[in-house]
Amino acid sequence: YASSTPGYGSTFVVELPVLEASRHAAGGAPAAYARIDAEKLRERGLCALILDDEPIVLDLLYEALSYSGFAVDRSASGEDALRKLKETDYDLIISDIKMPGLDGKGFYNAVSGVRPEAQRRIVFISGDSLNKETQQFLRETGNLSLNKPFTVDQLNDVISRLLF
Repeated sequence: YASSTPGYGSTFVVELPVLEASRHAAGGAPAAYARIDAEKLRERGLCALILDDEPIVLDLLYEALSYSGFAVDRSASGEDALRKLKETDYDLIISDIKMPGLDGKGFYNAVSGVRPEAQRRIVFISGDSLNKETQQFLRETGNLSLNKPFTVDQLNDVISRLLF
């Protein structure tokens, strides 16, 4: 609801329901996290690299992937991600497309000179998926992608399609 007093401003109040504990999966994990078998991922020793210039996106993806059993590295720039890729062979790379400096497209192209096989393991995320240039790039690569904003369920689905 909202209230307003002329000359003094407005107040907006949003009330959200509390999630009931019974709606969580075993062990207290939200059901969305339960879709990927975290124990199976830990046994396989899978590593992921997240590339995004938005700290909140890096943090959310880090949390979701860590909870799912991945060892996770983060990069806020394409240049830093390439340095990490030279040192570590990642099972999954999640990369934003639009970023300052070396963007997702440039990163994808540069990966071919570092670890060409890793190009197939890149999942792109974008808030600009309606852009014709972005659509063309995704068609050309054939890589999986997610549109921002996306849910943990959608993330888990893409990971399952890529790895299993």
